[in-house]
Amino acid sequence: MYKIQKSESEMSHRVNVLIILLLSVVLMALGAYLHDAELGALCPSWPLCPGRFADQIIIYIHRALALILVLSCLACATHMRKDSSLKGSKNLTWMNWIVGLILLQALLGALTALFNLPAIISFVHLIISIVTLAFTVVLHHGLGPRAISPGQELPVLIKDSLLICLILFFIQSLLGGLVRHTGAGAACGLGVGHLLVCTDTLTSISSWWPERAASQLQMLHRLSGIFLFLFALPSLAYSFLKFSSLEGSTAAKARNCSLLAILLLFVQVYSGFYNIASSLAIHATVFHLVIAAALLSFVLKARLYHVAMETEFSGKAQISFFTDILELFKPRLAGLVMVTMLIGALLAPGKIYFLDVMISFALIFMVVASATTLNCWMERDIDGLMERTKDRALPSGRMQPKTALIIGLVMAVISLPAIYFIVNPLTALLGLIAHLMYLLAYTPLKQHSAAALFVGAVPGALPPVMGWTTLTGSMDATAWCLFAILFVWQLPHFLAISVYYRGDYESAGIKVFARKTNFSSVRRDILLYTLVLMACALAPAWWAGFSKTYETSATIVSLAFLAVAVYGFFIEKTEDSTRRWARQYFLGSIIYLPLLLAAMVFFQ
Repeated sequence: MYKIQKSESEMSHRVNVLIILLLSVVLMALGAYLHDAELGALCPSWPLCPGRFADQIIIYIHRALALILVLSCLACATHMRKDSSLKGSKNLTWMNWIVGLILLQALLGALTALFNLPAIISFVHLIISIVTLAFTVVLHHGLGPRAISPGQELPVLIKDSLLICLILFFIQSLLGGLVRHTGAGAACGLGVGHLLVCTDTLTSISSWWPERAASQLQMLHRLSGIFLFLFALPSLAYSFLKFSSLEGSTAAKARNCSLLAILLLFVQVYSGFYNIASSLAIHATVFHLVIAAALLSFVLKARLYHVAMETEFSGKAQISFFTDILELFKPRLAGLVMVTMLIGALLAPGKIYFLDVMISFALIFMVVASATTLNCWMERDIDGLMERTKDRALPSGRMQPKTALIIGLVMAVISLPAIYFIVNPLTALLGLIAHLMYLLAYTPLKQHSAAALFVGAVPGALPPVMGWTTLTGSMDATAWCLFAILFVWQLPHFLAISVYYRGDYESAGIKVFARKTNFSSVRRDILLYTLVLMACALAPAWWAGFSKTYETSATIVSLAFLAVAVYGFFIEKTEDSTRRWARQYFLGSIIYLPLLLAAMVFFQ
């Protein structure tokens, strides 16, 4: 990832990524200005606006810069792919992710202008922007020079505290985005007299925790900001002092990033107070967002420098207890679960009360984390037999099994009853069914029967349904269509994975179709399930009243995905060729599902 000397082409990659980074920040600022000034309503079309050009100059600048950013990303990605020294590197993977996210943002922006999409879509647009910014910072760092060894082992506490800071910053960004896009910014009053206590603008009652949802959201954002400041300040100060005691240019860069983050932290707190005191002046809210982006970037940079020095000194990044706990939660799986839940919530009828949804999602995340933790505890011996999992916390012996067991049980005991009483009984029941089927049916069945593929697909298909029931408390045709799509999608998806990781699965004794049958039958099964998936994708148009536009979109993306499945019959009948095709199908399934779910949201 790090190199001692940089070639001219490598330096150009880094400069290009820096340009992308700066353009992203500028676009975030312009987008915030357009939202807060309510200028988007002046242009209900895309890419051109009706009326005088002078009236929509900011809109045109925003769209022009967005186009420049997309073209810059595509050019940079093409340039990097042609560089043989980057072939197969993580930097190229990060670049591919950035291109995909920026194209997604462009699509969301255009669709929002054309169809006047609800505030939740603008909120998602903002969150994707923050994630893209973080990915770009990581890529820019990865293209930098090799780290200089600090000459001593670094405290893991620094890395963990900076990671917690990043998580807290992201949560605070979520809350800030919700406040911005739900109009809750003024719910607790504006002006100097409302800095510390919430005075509900409707009831005129002053308190630390108001009764109205919008006021609660605003107060939660303020209180979480105070907690973040109290945690981040000593963490960054400790990082600064430790980095200052080390020698080398990398330590100096880490020290400077920590110092800048401390300064920006104070500026951010001031800008938050100024937001309220200035009655949410547009320049104040835009400045608040930009400082938040800069603060996130410098904290991330400081942690990346820490990892780089750590790797240079000991040969690998040190693993801590905190990162082991995060690994038990399986962030990628949990992230997919939360995204599919969000889709279910977006499709549900009625108003979305953001604070209630956030609480519900947090509790359901605890259910998911509980299930994955207990799954790791149950499969610790099996994981020790597979190459890709043997270094995890439990099979490697870094964590005691009883620790994972206690964490998993405590989260389940807290979250499931809380969902029953705070959200609704149906969502709690679905969560309990998913939890029990994943742990008591799917996990033990994997080593005894290939039917585990179907049993495991049930808990995997319930999250979007839970997103639906969170808002409605009931099931209908759309909820069942969501379940069917996610259930069937998992079958060929995991069959492709079983082909790709056939050796690992055989070593662990996991029974999937690719172990007990030949590759021809696997290709046949994948094609069959892909055809069934296409029928499920069209089911919302047939039985749930979805639009003709959705039906057309679902048909197009399903036919494209079907073509990948059919291609498996035209490759060489060798194991290597089949594994490459299975990898292509697996990646295609990851692209297909978000496209289909996005079509459901936008063209319902």
